Amino acid sequence: MRRGCRGRRPCQPLTLRRRSFVNRTLNPGRESSPSAAVKRCDGSSTYTYRVISLAGSERPEQKAREAVRIGCSEGLGTRLSDALLVVSELVANAASHTDGIGNLILHNGSDVTELEVQDKGGTSSWPRVAEANPLAESGRGMRLVDALSDSWSVRPVPEGGKAVTAVFRNLSPRATDHD
Repeated sequence: MRRGCRGRRPCQPLTLRRRSFVNRTLNPGRESSPSAAVKRCDGSSTYTYRVISLAGSERPEQKAREAVRIGCSEGLGTRLSDALLVVSELVANAASHTDGIGNLILHNGSDVTELEVQDKGGTSSWPRVAEANPLAESGRGMRLVDALSDSWSVRPVPEGGKAVTAVFRNLSPRATDHD
């Protein structure tokens, strides 16, 4: 039984859909993993996830932004530009501070969108919000992530390395109406 199901039946994928346009755009010449819709065990909501390999990509930041733009724009609404900047920072941090970038995992739910960037390890330090020297050209990435996302977290991944996840609450149509 999967963790998080609290003794109930295991979570089961509801559908698997291949999006050929997205696959061609994000991974030319090869298939990326399909999207999957999963229903929580309590039946409360459905979310989709997508795994995009950034390893070996010539322009991983651009590939990550395009994946977020295609896969998450509906739920994020006006917060899409914030999410694009955050995913760029997470990918840039993984590229410059670790042994390489692994995957980008997008989790889209009815209430939240999570952007997870996995790295390949190579450092014992974990991302943190730090005070940057006003004259320094770097050192502000996690401050941006902290300011623009609703929350963020870091966890180790079984293959080595870590995953940094930024969470955005989705905007509902009612929350944006000013009537």
